[in-house]
Amino acid sequence: MAKGIVIYYSRSGNTKQMAEIITGAMNEAVRVWDTRSGEYAFQVSCQWGLAGVDWSPIGTRFASAAYDHSVRVWNAQTRRVETRLRGHSAEVNGVAWAPDGRRLASASADGTVCVWDTEQGRGLRALAGHRGPVWDAKWSPDGAWIATACDDGAVRVWDPETGAERACLTSPQSAWRLAWAPDGSFLVSAHKVGIFRVWDVRPAG
Repeated sequence: MAKGIVIYYSRSGNTKQMAEIITGAMNEAVRVWDTRSGEYAFQVSCQWGLAGVDWSPIGTRFASAAYDHSVRVWNAQTRRVETRLRGHSAEVNGVAWAPDGRRLASASADGTVCVWDTEQGRGLRALAGHRGPVWDAKWSPDGAWIATACDDGAVRVWDPETGAERACLTSPQSAWRLAWAPDGSFLVSAHKVGIFRVWDVRPAG
């Protein structure tokens, strides 16, 4: 990836801050932009290597995923790290906030997804079962499920409360990115060879 290319984007979920977006680039900086002026409001260094960013739904915090195996939770007003979450044994490829703005999921090259309580700064559980690096994790709109995308081609759906696997959706191509339908009934996965798959994840019956 060429230096300076923006590779991550996340818009604030706070209605008072909807004019702000956050971007990041490998080995560059996390920047918070004011879309009204087109200028960035502030930036923070990511010399540890940036792999993903996500705004909290509340809008006052954002999280970053790093190659140093950790997750950082930032206060967008003070521009400082509130919490550094450690628990992965390899680089963290992505982070995703739960709709409650408290829990956070992190996807890692160690093959696991960790669920964190960001208020207490502790891990709640690890979701294990993939056979390769996990590239993405996304909460369902109601926060009841976490979907994960893995290099092994599997898309798995988990219960974040128990850590139980609800479904394993397999494909021959590496799964990289995920997106839920607004009502949580369908899941879209993006794969390495430029293929998108749409999965019906509604309960049977």
